Amino acid sequence: MCADLAKELSRISASAAKLNSAADSLTQQVVALSDHLQQQQVGVSCYFTREGFRGRTDDPEDERDSQGRQRATSCCYFLGFDKADNGKWCVVVACRTGNENACEPRSDGAEAPGTRTLWVRPFEACPRNVRLALAPYVPDVIKGLAAAVDCVINSAQVSLSKLEKVSKELEAALAKKRG
Repeated sequence: MCADLAKELSRISASAAKLNSAADSLTQQVVALSDHLQQQQVGVSCYFTREGFRGRTDDPEDERDSQGRQRATSCCYFLGFDKADNGKWCVVVACRTGNENACEPRSDGAEAPGTRTLWVRPFEACPRNVRLALAPYVPDVIKGLAAAVDCVINSAQVSLSKLEKVSKELEAALAKKRG
């Protein structure tokens, strides 16, 4: 049995090295993408709109049990592009907890009723299991961000057009009043 155990431990060591290398490489690619997007100064939030990855959290603000012990609660992790808790615009993971709506997908990143966001961290600052689970959806975040930016541009153009009309009407009214 000891020989079998030693063989399994050796296998785990080899696998751990491969896993660490793959996770580090994946994280570096997402960081490079975040850096590129940050340089573009987009300033528009977007979240991938599928149900969040479920996990557990030991947040200090979580409820206490009847004996005053901190109780870990269910949470959902969402992948997006947003301003992280550190103030940096980047690919982020938001951790939300609360009622059954905590994992409700919201493209605008807003909290569903009865939930709260515990944190919004840069992708690279999240636990490895969360990064590995959400990494396949980074391309979807980029597609969603491009669509969100187009929406913001269209909305800004409509607002600008309305403001230009009001401005012209105001100028005409002032000119008529003067004279």
